[in-house]
Amino acid sequence: MTDLKTQNEPNLKAFMLVTVLIAYGSIAHENATQIVGFLDSPSLKALAGFGTLIGLGYPMLVGLATYLLTNSMESENKFRIAHFRWNDPLPGGRAHQLIPADSRMDVNNCSPEIVALLNEDLTQKARQAKWYNLYGKVKMDPSVSSVHKSYLLMRDAATGIFMFTVFILLIDFVVWVAMDLTLSSPMGYLGLMLFLLFVAFRANERGKRLVTTAAATFNAQHL
Repeated sequence: MTDLKTQNEPNLKAFMLVTVLIAYGSIAHENATQIVGFLDSPSLKALAGFGTLIGLGYPMLVGLATYLLTNSMESENKFRIAHFRWNDPLPGGRAHQLIPADSRMDVNNCSPEIVALLNEDLTQKARQAKWYNLYGKVKMDPSVSSVHKSYLLMRDAATGIFMFTVFILLIDFVVWVAMDLTLSSPMGYLGLMLFLLFVAFRANERGKRLVTTAAATFNAQHL
C-alpha cells in the first residue's frame, strides 16, 4: 500500500497547476498591451518583448521547483507555514481545546488516555506527544487515515502556494529593479494570497478534525 504522501501527489500537482495559472493570468492582465502587440505583429521586437515579459515560461519553472522543494522540505516547516504558527504548530498540542467541542466526545466518559490529554498543566509539546502516541494506535482506521490524507494534502498545498508566491515576488522585484518592468499585477498577488488563505484554512480545519477523529476513535475502542 502506498503512503499517504504518494497518494496525494496527483492532487498536489493540481493545486500547483492552479497556482501557476493564477500567475499567468496576472502576467496577462498586467501586460495585455504587449501580448496583443505580439499577437498582431510578426516583428522580432514584439517577440523579444513578449519573451522578456513571460520570461520563457518562468511561472511554470518556478511551479516545478516549488513542487520539488515542497516534497523535500522538513515537515515541521510545512506545519509552520500551513498553520501560520512558528512555535508548536501541530494541532495535537491544542487537543484539550478541540476534544471538548467535538460532538462525538463526552469528556465525562473518556478513557484515561483522553483524560490525560485534557490536563491543562501540560505543555503543548507534551500534549502533542501524548496525542501522537494515541494516534499511532488508530492511524490505520479508515476514518482516521482519510482525514490524515486530506490534512497532509492541504498542508503541502498551502506550503507550495506560499513558497511559489514568495519566489514570484522576488523574481518580480529583481526584474523591476534590473529592467524597470512589472511582470505580475496586484490583482494576481491578491489572487495568490486568497488562494493561500483558503487552502491554509482548510489545512487548519483538517488538522483539527484529525485530532478529534483520532481521539474519538481511540476512545470508542478503549472505553
